[in-house]
Amino acid sequence: MSELRQVRKDEIEKILQLQEDCFAVINNEDWLRRNSRETFELCLQQPNYCLGCFEGDHLIALGIMQICGHDRENLGYQLDYPEDRLDEVGNMKLVLVEPDYRGHGLQRRLMGLCEQYARKQGLKVLATTVHPDNVFSRRNVEMCGYQYHSEHRKYGGLIRRLYYKNL
Repeated sequence: MSELRQVRKDEIEKILQLQEDCFAVINNEDWLRRNSRETFELCLQQPNYCLGCFEGDHLIALGIMQICGHDRENLGYQLDYPEDRLDEVGNMKLVLVEPDYRGHGLQRRLMGLCEQYARKQGLKVLATTVHPDNVFSRRNVEMCGYQYHSEHRKYGGLIRRLYYKNL
């Protein structure tokens, strides 16, 4: 039976391993952005929200909602959101699901729980990016009610579709 809970700072190795497990099975590494240990450490800090799905002690899925404020990482800039209201925009930064556990709705479930947290933090909009060819994630994002906005080069030149959802 799986358990959903916030990931602790001492579980960073589990996050890094899950990321590598996901990279190991994709045909096109451009579909994902490889995040550094330092990036994940920042994501584990408040007010960000890092939610994990565990089977026993094993991290099988991860969802991260990031509150960036006026930092350039805030996808609100690409949404042309008013600069004086960027604090209303959060990034649905990442959802990773271990390959053996895909197809069970974990991505959508984690996104929904991250959205609940975002509402409690007073956010009005969540934004996320998806590689244009990643049909599975695109479909999940769209099923969660995100709307396509535009296409951009992000994360060192990777092509991404930008989606947003009004909360």
